Order: sequence, then C-alpha cells, then structure tokens
Amino acid sequence: MRHNALEFVCFLMTLIAMVGKARAADDPDEALNLAISLVGDTDKELRAAGLQQVREGIKGTAATKKLTALLPKLSPEAQIGLLGALADRGDVAAGGAARDLIGSNDERVRVAAIGAVGALGDSTDATMLIKLLGDSAKPINAAARDALSRLRSRQATGIIIAALGQSKTKSAVDLINILAARRAGEATPVLLAAATDERQPVRQAAMNALGRLAEPDETAVAGMMRGILRADRGAERDAAETALKQVCDKIPDPEKRAAVPLAFYKGLADSGDQAGILPAIGRIGGKSAFEFIDRLTTAKEHNALSDAAVRALCLWPDASIADRLIDLTKHPIEPAQRIKTLQAVIRVAALHDKRSNADRLKLLKQAMELAQTDSERNLVVRRAGTIHTMDALHWVLPYIDQPAFAQKACESVAEMGHHRELREPNKAEFDLALDKVIKISRNPVTVDEAERYKKGETFNRANKKEE
Repeated sequence: MRHNALEFVCFLMTLIAMVGKARAADDPDEALNLAISLVGDTDKELRAAGLQQVREGIKGTAATKKLTALLPKLSPEAQIGLLGALADRGDVAAGGAARDLIGSNDERVRVAAIGAVGALGDSTDATMLIKLLGDSAKPINAAARDALSRLRSRQATGIIIAALGQSKTKSAVDLINILAARRAGEATPVLLAAATDERQPVRQAAMNALGRLAEPDETAVAGMMRGILRADRGAERDAAETALKQVCDKIPDPEKRAAVPLAFYKGLADSGDQAGILPAIGRIGGKSAFEFIDRLTTAKEHNALSDAAVRALCLWPDASIADRLIDLTKHPIEPAQRIKTLQAVIRVAALHDKRSNADRLKLLKQAMELAQTDSERNLVVRRAGTIHTMDALHWVLPYIDQPAFAQKACESVAEMGHHRELREPNKAEFDLALDKVIKISRNPVTVDEAERYKKGETFNRANKKEE
C-alpha cells in the first residue's frame, strides 16, 4: 500500500506541474491560486509541487507580492520552503518580506530568511547582515556569512571593507573571508594592512585572502612580504609564503616572478629579516632566484642566512635544482641539513612537470642511494607510488618482500593501482602485485583498495567506489 501511495503522489505532483504550466499560460491567476493552495499544504509532497511552481511556473512581480503576503500565515516549515523558492525565483520584490522574517522566533525560519536576503537583497542589507555575524547562534552566523558572500551589490563590498577596520577578531576574520568569497580585488589595500595586524587569526585570514585576490604588482607583493615577516614562524609563516607564491604565480613568465621579492630582500637592512624572507623566494623559484640564493649557501661560515638559503632551496617548486640538492645532501653545510635536503630531493623527484616518468624514477633511485636509514628509505618507497608506470611498479615490488619496507611498498602499489589507465592494460601482472598487497598490508583501507582494483573498480579515497 505504501508503495502505491508514493507512486500516486509522484503522479499527482507531475500532473500538478503540467496543469500549473498550462494554467500559467492560459490563466495566470488560476495558476497562482493553485500554487498558493499547495505551498501551505501539510503534505510535504504537495507542498513541494507548489514550491516548484513558485520557482519556475509563475512569472511576474505581481505574483511575487501575492506569494510574499502569504508568508506570515504559514507554518514555520512552509515559510522555510517558500523563502527558499522565492530566493531561487530571484525577484527582488520578495526581499522586504524576507527581511521581516529575520526577526522570527524560529531559528530555522531566521536562517532561511537570511539566505533569501542574500539572494534578493542589496547594499542596504549589508550592515544588518554584518551585525548578525556577532549573533550568539552559530546557524545565524553561518547564514549571515553566506548571505554577505552572495549579496549582489558592489556597494555592499565597500560597506564590508569599511566594517573590517572596526571589527573584533572573529568578525574581522569573517569579513575577510567574505571579501575573498566575493572576489573583491578592491579590498587589497585593506587586506595588506590586515596582513600585519597584531592579531594572528586576522593576519592569517588576510594573507590567505590576498593569495586569492591580489595582483602581482609591486605594492601588493611588497606588502605581502611584510606580512610574511610579521607572521609567526611555523604554520602561519608557511601559509603566508604559500599565499605569496599564489600571487607571484599569476605572472606568466616564471623567470620574472621573483623579481619584486628579490628587490624587497635587497632593500632589507636586518640580516634576520633577510633570512626570514629567503624561504618565501625559494617557494617562487626561477633561475635568477636560484643563482642569488645558491651563492648564499656557499658562505665560508655557517650562519642564519646560509641556513635560510638551504631551506629556500629545499622549498623549490620544481626539480630544476635537483642536482644542487643532491650535492648538498652529499656535502651538507652542517650535518642537520642533510635530512632536509634529502627530503627535498625525494619531494621534487616525482613532481609532475615536463620531465619524463623515466627521469622521475631515475631521480628517485638516486634519492634511495643517498638514504641512510630505513625511515628515509621508506619515504622514497612511498613517493614512488606517484609515478604511474610499470617500471615504477617493478622497482617497488621487491620492497614488499622486505619487512622494513613492506607496508609503504603496499601503499605505493595501491596508489599506482588507483589509475585505471595503468592497471587495466597490465591486469594480469597488476593482479599478482595486488594479491601481495592484500596478503601483506596491515592497513585495512589499503587492502580494501587492492581488492576493489582487482575487481575493476576505482576507489575514490572516501571508501566508496566508482563503477
């Protein structure tokens, strides 16, 4: 009986939609009345049919006004549905009714009303939405952030920028993230100021936003360099350096990307600041940057600047300096640097760039020769999984039979098996490798991957399959 009832409801919804479209063409008032009668119905399916008509079947501002007049009379569930349908409808004439329901006693209705204002409102709503960022209810905060991100008004961007300078930490972070979501490039000057703010969350949000919004001109790049120096060492500074690289990468010519950062470095008087900037330049890369930084690694005495120069080379964005990294691994300026430079060789070896897979594997084999501990060798074995060739598989397979490396080797084989274009043409050989993984791996996720690949399925890294 239940199955039949559902079939009937589906049939009825289809029929209502068809009738609604016909009536909308022949008698708009009758179609509107039908929709009004349905949107307040207690039956969810019938209400959904009416809301669909609101979205697509009924046209005109006059109809919008009649629908909004219905809002105060509806149950909270029906109000939520109609607010969503009106937002999708896109007629700004519904904006006023949505604003009125922001004061509802039902939090769910408030959230829906805020969402509708985000879709239908204008710059006059920005100040109200900014105030809601400070609401004690998290759903209201989230709805206000989303609404401000979507508000269709360039003037609203100016209001958000003005509010940023007067905001407490949490609201300031919210406003910065909103500006980034709005792709508000005009906010760059205020974001550059925020990048050196005394509050760490504000600085980090500003640098992240600049990474998305700033253009690679001298003012923006130099301002972001100052933000890097202001950032705390560790995760914050790493993120700030990555943001700067995002901006510099917008310059089409790779050899010109480090020009402003290098000029900024040369303008610094303090050697500590110079050392603080070098890793950021290393992330950007380029021939001129390498030549400048590498000279600092050849200093006769080890100091903070030469140490920062080595770190900069270890952060290089490509394998163009692999030979220099290998040399530094063999002959480190000081012993502790050997591990850093070896890890850098392992990282760049398998980067997907213009090199062939054979060249990637060759460099990885060189890294294995440089490795001195099982921990280092395991890094190399695991990195091999990113090279999707049968030669790489053949190189990794023997490590499955060595207990010290077996688990990482299993992970690498499974990583290669994820790629159907490699696995399927070599199915017989790959199946034998996957059988070893299934037998030896102690990681249930890796075993599950291998079992799926044997069956011709693709594991999507969320423990689900794609046929």
